[in-house]
Amino acid sequence: MAKRTPNFWYRMIACTSQSSYEPSSVHPLYLDPLAAAAIHGTTFPASKDAPLATPPHTMANGKWPLMIFSHGVGCSRLMYSAFCGEMASRGYVVAVLEHRDGTSPSSTIAAADGTTTTLDWIDWPELEEQPPDDTILRHEQIKLRVAEVEATVDLMRRLSRGEPVTRDSIDSPDFDWERWKYMDASRPVMAGHSLGGSAALAASSTSDIDFRSVVVFDPAVQRLEPWKSPLPHPLLVINSSEFTLGREYAIFSTQITRTVTNSLLVLSIGGATHPSFSDVFLILPAAICRMTGLKASPAEVISKAVKATEEWLAGKRVGWDGVWQEGEDREEQAKEAKGRLGRMSRKGKEKYMPAGKPGELSWHPL
Repeated sequence: MAKRTPNFWYRMIACTSQSSYEPSSVHPLYLDPLAAAAIHGTTFPASKDAPLATPPHTMANGKWPLMIFSHGVGCSRLMYSAFCGEMASRGYVVAVLEHRDGTSPSSTIAAADGTTTTLDWIDWPELEEQPPDDTILRHEQIKLRVAEVEATVDLMRRLSRGEPVTRDSIDSPDFDWERWKYMDASRPVMAGHSLGGSAALAASSTSDIDFRSVVVFDPAVQRLEPWKSPLPHPLLVINSSEFTLGREYAIFSTQITRTVTNSLLVLSIGGATHPSFSDVFLILPAAICRMTGLKASPAEVISKAVKATEEWLAGKRVGWDGVWQEGEDREEQAKEAKGRLGRMSRKGKEKYMPAGKPGELSWHPL
């Protein structure tokens, strides 16, 4: 039977977001209480079922722009509230998907007749045919995600036109649906993290949707290789140190960037690790965050990502702190690195050194 490389922190994120499945490599009696204790009493700084506000007269077209967000593996629609909430506060209607591809800890699917089905994390023993590696499975999941993105955009466009839609949520809010005419869904922004970033790139390449821009964080590009498809939309890429100094950056820089036919901006945040773009490090104790190799402030990582995204989408010059140069940085970082800074692999410890000073936003001249 095919095996995935065990990753403690992905499983930690999954249990933190919705403690609902039992990981095979870490005993649930240890992990679930730790995750539960970390998030106990945590609330979202938002108002449930709040009506859509009327746009100010200064808003372009008199409508709120739309952003679609695709989550990473082990996460859910709830685990990016910091980034998505900040973008919503800046005037975007943010539609955060919870994919039904088996990468979310658990999802409840409600049919039009009121019946519900629970879809939990897909563990390989549950598959009738065992794939030789997880890339094959991820390819199929990305295809499903793209279809879900297309369906979401179609739904949001119908809402913006005042057309009736099937309300099959398990808790459909009593919105003033007439206000959705104030949303501009004609050219949405497509955003995503990790496998969600891969889905965003795939949607840009294969979908008929004319995205205003694509914004990705640490896109899992190894799930897309070999990549030869054109990327026709403006692309903003913000990576963590872990991604920048890892194997996937080579795939990204040699395959993905060469197919961009529009504007491209690539940035990285020093001292950030792969999960930094989600809510997880904002929730977990600082000591646990440091154990994962995080060097930058979790809040600063989100702040840098939000500011760069806002400036990019507004057509402004994105302000960065420095220019990243691979050769010099790697040598200097190796001298300055202290302690355990990485994940565990089957062959031992892998260290990820900060690409730039912690919290520093660097431009990559690709």
